[in-house]
Amino acid sequence: MKPAPAALQAYLQNDQLILADLFTFTLLDGTILLYTNATEDIVVPQPGAQPITWIANDVLITGARLSCKIGVSVDEQTLKLAYRPTSMVGGQTFAAALWQGLFDGAFVERDRVGLTAFGQPPVGNGENGADGRVTLFYGRVSTIDQAGRVSASIKVKSLLSLLTLDMPHNLWQPGCLHTLYDAGCTLIKSAHAAQGIVGAGATDAVIPWSASTAAIYGQGTIRFQSGVNIDVARTVKSSSATGLVLSRPLAAAPAAGDSFVVYQGCDKTLATCTGRFANQAHFRGFPYVPPPEVGY
Repeated sequence: MKPAPAALQAYLQNDQLILADLFTFTLLDGTILLYTNATEDIVVPQPGAQPITWIANDVLITGARLSCKIGVSVDEQTLKLAYRPTSMVGGQTFAAALWQGLFDGAFVERDRVGLTAFGQPPVGNGENGADGRVTLFYGRVSTIDQAGRVSASIKVKSLLSLLTLDMPHNLWQPGCLHTLYDAGCTLIKSAHAAQGIVGAGATDAVIPWSASTAAIYGQGTIRFQSGVNIDVARTVKSSSATGLVLSRPLAAAPAAGDSFVVYQGCDKTLATCTGRFANQAHFRGFPYVPPPEVGY
């Protein structure tokens, strides 16, 4: 049984009211996105704080269901998202944000409120310090199955899925456990970036670049700053003195003269950490662990 304000419980038994679902996405960079399936924006007053507004008629979310079970089980749901070309996330389109992984691991909360009329606070708002919301689901984005220009399908799982993680979390392995440019690595991403201009003869997967330096951009990332691929990012599969090879083709080949920024990559070896980045002090691998096939 989901807890609900007493006023809402009483109102459900005696009258008809408007029910609205509120969806809150909290991205890993701290960005909070608020959407509702109602036909008008939902404003929820907060005790001692500014009201919170969930936006209507921007991103439509369907497919959410309510699951209540006895025992321990991971609630997994598939959400269908429909958005406009003008729907924005941090200065870029909603579709681009999905493609670039901004929603990976994001927290998703689904709440429900009852209203006597649009423009009125939820029934039960202010009761015992609550704001009237009833939480139906809370979890994280696990996979993005499909992401197009105006629609997407994502899977979300309850936080019980964290119990399925292998332990110990850190493994003894030759490669570094840090992610390049994260807090443990300590390297500053912008300090290992280079500006580039696409050369002649580019394809959707090969970017000619006269200033390319062999090898150092392999497993790094590239982000286009102009042209048909503006704000699109890709992983660099390999680099050479003639240009860059992308791990996944672009939707359209860039034109000569398009600008981009590319960041150096890392193969997680001690040699690269020492020779390329001079960052051996923060290397968190175990390069001298013997391979499994060695017997004693």
